[in-house]
Amino acid sequence: MFNPKEAADDSRALNVVILFFASLVVVISIGLHFDSAMKYWLLTRFGETASGTIVRVSSAPKNPDAVRELARQNPRNYLKNRQAWVSGDSLLIEFQPPDGALEYVRFKRPPGSNIGQGGKDVQVVYLPINPRIAHPEDHLSDFALDSKIMIGSLIAGMIFFWLFIEAYVEWNRFRKNMRRY
Repeated sequence: MFNPKEAADDSRALNVVILFFASLVVVISIGLHFDSAMKYWLLTRFGETASGTIVRVSSAPKNPDAVRELARQNPRNYLKNRQAWVSGDSLLIEFQPPDGALEYVRFKRPPGSNIGQGGKDVQVVYLPINPRIAHPEDHLSDFALDSKIMIGSLIAGMIFFWLFIEAYVEWNRFRKNMRRY
């Protein structure tokens, strides 16, 4: 038999569950994009540029076992940048900040990129406070999409959290009032 009060209770509970799973998607999105977005924000706002040279170029592994080992070592970056991890070369770039010691940065060169080819110097953007946070200047814009996704996820997360709290409070208030009947 249809009871309108139970249907109202079910719809409120359904709203809470939908908002919970939407928030879970937002948390996963933030987890996948926070490091590259933070690197992009820090290096574009506070970064300085230095000239670097390529010390070593390692080819992408062709052996499927080696690819699986790379995926096991860093599953999140492998999931985000699978094409670069499977077919891109790995570069070790050496650079020296004007007032610091010699620093190294590892970079996965995406397929089709010409960075470091032809013996040219590579411009590296680094954070003066911590020069280990560095990235080649030509490929820093690759993180711009991650930055936009992160901002969108943070805004969506705040909205979902606010809606979740309101729906949960309304659902609890409804259930408390239902006990009186």
